Amino acid sequence: MKKNGSFSSFLTGFFLKISYFFSEVSDFFHSLPLVFLKTKDLIELNERHYRKEYILQNWEAGVNAGLFPPEEAFIRKFAQQECSVLVIGCGTGRESIALAQKAYRVTAIDSSAAMLDSAQRNIAQADVPVELKLLSLYDIDQLKARFDLVFIGGGYGMIPTKELRRQVLIAIKEIIKPAGAVYLSFAQYSPSKYSSLRYCLYRAIAYFVCGNTKVETGDFIWGTGEFHHCFDSVETVTGEINSAGFLVAAMEKDENALFLKARP
Repeated sequence: MKKNGSFSSFLTGFFLKISYFFSEVSDFFHSLPLVFLKTKDLIELNERHYRKEYILQNWEAGVNAGLFPPEEAFIRKFAQQECSVLVIGCGTGRESIALAQKAYRVTAIDSSAAMLDSAQRNIAQADVPVELKLLSLYDIDQLKARFDLVFIGGGYGMIPTKELRRQVLIAIKEIIKPAGAVYLSFAQYSPSKYSSLRYCLYRAIAYFVCGNTKVETGDFIWGTGEFHHCFDSVETVTGEINSAGFLVAAMEKDENALFLKARP
């Protein structure tokens, strides 16, 4: 019986290792397009993703969900009466509607015309005042107003390359008031023992095909075609934030949500 038990344990361990290995291989090929798609291509990839009808429907389903707990915590900590709020990547209007219902002056932008059309309908139905603009987060320097609060949320991880993320944060810093604050959230992942090898191979292939030589550890293609950068630690993301001239004023750890203040 002991021998049979030992053999069974050996087989279980062996097949678990095989399963894990093939799971890593599957992930490698799923995100392999990263080596061919340069920065502008990854931006366009996400813009196409958010034009898909079923993605729009998924976002529509949650439009009346109100603010999430960390968003509420951010508002309680930093919002003043009649403050002005910018929502970057407003989607179908969830945050914008909830914030306008709290009597804040809300401006909402999105680069997807389909999302913005949906947001306009939902905002009209909710009967709240929100100023909508068809504008990419890469063009926020076109905004003339300055804001007390800025919501960028998970859109931060959709920005390819560390340098471009820093540039976006610097642009945000230019449009917030001196006492303003920024709400940002991020995805975190735990590197596997194959992660270093995966990204070394990505970079080698990228150099060989003259592709995306800026591919970073933590870059992924999610689901049916959405680029996202994930962070291996809180320290990594706060390092980027600090380099752009922000301080982390608070954090909701369960949601990986950061509250930022510009340096004085």
